[in-house]
Amino acid sequence: MPMFDRRNIKYTYLKLSKKIKDFLLSDKSREFLIFLFFFLIAGGFWLLQTLNNDYEAEFSIPVRMKDLPNNVVLTSEPPSELRVRVKDKGTVLLNYMLGKSFFPVNLGFLDYKGKDNHVKIYASDFEKKILSQLNVSSKILSIKPDTLEYIYSEGKSKLVPVRFQGKVTAGLQYYVSDTICKPDSVLVYAPEGILDTITTAYTQNEGILMVNCILLLSKYNFGEYIRYNPATNSADF
Repeated sequence: MPMFDRRNIKYTYLKLSKKIKDFLLSDKSREFLIFLFFFLIAGGFWLLQTLNNDYEAEFSIPVRMKDLPNNVVLTSEPPSELRVRVKDKGTVLLNYMLGKSFFPVNLGFLDYKGKDNHVKIYASDFEKKILSQLNVSSKILSIKPDTLEYIYSEGKSKLVPVRFQGKVTAGLQYYVSDTICKPDSVLVYAPEGILDTITTAYTQNEGILMVNCILLLSKYNFGEYIRYNPATNSADF
């Protein structure tokens, strides 16, 4: 039976191979392959001609604030990205879409000063940073938003104790003997009016924790106008 199956498979294979060979060597097949060859060439020329025309496309470029002093709190932050509309050849725009990674537009805090702690940075100030990443033939049509602005306040600082917030449940063969936060205090930066109301830095509510180890990382549960140093802590149980 196995020998009969092998002969059947071989016979089917040879028969199918002969049909394919006959088709490829036939006049109809030859005409079809010639047509397909010239069709692909024509399609390639059409694509190159099309991509050689000018087009417009929109790209997203991230915005980053750097060199922010510890005693400065942003009460209104700048946008996280810019929408830049660019005009150029299709081939160049295609390269931007498929292979180009744009670097963030970095805003140095110390480079800009505003009235009443309100800073406005116009497109003309950061357009050069964007153009430096583009091809020389590319033209920027628009940048949205055209103005980056933020409001900040210079806060004072004070040292406050850290308190763990959450419910701790010991895992199997473990027990909770004590809770020690490390560090046990943090330096808080905030506007003077808010700083006076802060007496303790509570960690974010961790809910119910099954403790099987001694280390737990937590973030502090502060408001949006407050900065803290260090930004995380650990807790030993």
